[in-house]
Amino acid sequence: MRAGATLFMVWAMLGLIWTGNVNAQQAAGLAANSADSLTLGDYCTAVRNALRQPAVRDEAAAQLPVLEMRVAQVCAEPLQHMSLREATGSGSVSLTAVARLERSAYGSISPAVLDTAMGTLRAALRGVELRVVVQQAIGDSANRAFVAVVERANLLFLGQARDSAVARINRYAHKLGPSSPELNGVEVLLNYSAQRWVPGFRGSVATGPSPLEVIAAYAPGWATASKRQLTAVSAVEFGLRWYLFCETCGSRGLTGVLRPGHVSLGALVTGEANGALRWPWDAAVHTGVFVAWGGLKIAYVPNRNGKMLVTRQFQAIPFLF
Repeated sequence: MRAGATLFMVWAMLGLIWTGNVNAQQAAGLAANSADSLTLGDYCTAVRNALRQPAVRDEAAAQLPVLEMRVAQVCAEPLQHMSLREATGSGSVSLTAVARLERSAYGSISPAVLDTAMGTLRAALRGVELRVVVQQAIGDSANRAFVAVVERANLLFLGQARDSAVARINRYAHKLGPSSPELNGVEVLLNYSAQRWVPGFRGSVATGPSPLEVIAAYAPGWATASKRQLTAVSAVEFGLRWYLFCETCGSRGLTGVLRPGHVSLGALVTGEANGALRWPWDAAVHTGVFVAWGGLKIAYVPNRNGKMLVTRQFQAIPFLF
C-alpha cells in the first residue's frame, strides 16, 4: 500500500513537472516570437486572462470600466488575426492583406485608438500597483507570455513614434536646409503666411512640413537661343514647388538627377526683348509655362522669338533674385 502511494506521488510530481515545463516552453516560445507571429488575438487572450483574475479585479476595481472599454477597442473581432506589426503599421503586411481579403479589418483599424488603448492597459497592468498582483494571479508561465506580448506592442508603437519624429525632422531639414532653394523676400512672406493660415500649406504634427511652397520670383538668369547664340532673358515666375521627401531625393550625383529634392510648375512672364535685368512687362508681354526638375528649369513661351528657355535654380543676391 505504501509503495503504491509512493509511486502515485512520484507519478503526480513528474506530471506536474512535465506540465510546468510545457507551460514554460510555451511561454518562452511566445516571448521569443517576433511581431510578425504575435497577433492582436494573442494580445487580447493575455490581457483578458489577467483581467478575469479576482485578485486583479479587486485591486483594479476603480479602473475596471476604463480597462474593459480599452480591451473592447483592441479586441474587435475583425482585427484578431492581424499581427502586431500589421496593426501598428510597423512593417510588411500579409499576403491576404495584399490580395484585399482583409478589407473589413483594415477598414475598422485605427492605430491611434490602438496606441491609446494599449498604452492605458499597459500602464495599469504593468504598473507598480498591479504588476506583482498579475504575476501571482496568473502564474509565472502565463505572466511571461503576457509580458512578452504587451511589451512587444509597446515597443512597436514606441519605434513607430520615434521613426515618425525622425522623419518629420528630416523633412524640415530637407525643405529648409542647405540643399533647398533660396527664397526672395516676397516668397518668404508668402510662404510664412501660407504655412500658418492656408490649408495644404500648413505643417502637421503627424507628417511635419507641407511639401508645397509658393513661387513668386524675378529671375534674370533665363537663357534662350537667338540667332544661333545663347542670350539672357529676364522673366517673372509664378507657381508652386513640391518637395519630395524620400530618403534619397536630392542626393548628389546621378541619384539626385533621377530623384530630385523638389519639382516645380508655374507660369512664366517675359517681354519680347532679351537681356539680363530687364523689365518683363515691356511693350510685348508673353506668358508661358515652366517646369523644374530639381535645380534644372525649362520654359516654353509661345509667340516669342526664342520660345524655349532654360536655366538653373540660383539666387545671385540674397532675398532679391
